[in-house]
Amino acid sequence: MFSFQSRALRGDETDYAEFYELVVLEDISVEQGSIIPWFNQTGQGTQIMFSEDIEELIKEGKIEIRNLKKIK
Repeated sequence: MFSFQSRALRGDETDYAEFYELVVLEDISVEQGSIIPWFNQTGQGTQIMFSEDIEELIKEGKIEIRNLKKIK
């Protein structure tokens, strides 16, 4: 799990409505790369891009959302 700062997103963590983890339950194709520092954040996390739509992967039982936390 990566911190907000390591994901180098715009603004502050409280600018976002929710935070969650995606758990992979089956082998799926993804692309991944390192996150560079940006928006005055440190970066160095890992960006993951799924080959399929996340909603479809959830419906198919390949991934699930855990630890959903409402921020706002």
